[in-house]
Amino acid sequence: MGNNLRDQLNQWKKKNNQQEAIPTKKKPEKLSQRDLMDLMGTNKRGYTRKRGVIRQK
Repeated sequence: MGNNLRDQLNQWKKKNNQQEAIPTKKKPEKLSQRDLMDLMGTNKRGYTRKRGVIRQK
């Protein structure tokens, strides 16, 4: 029991052959122009209020 905690952890790491996880880089998502327009909501119907009545543009 003469080992300190750091030595014990190093021995355990060698036994279990644990490797540190390397974060993977995410590729940027390529969106088509149609997808971008849909996300911005340009293809949706527009509604306005005129004199208390909701009307479609």
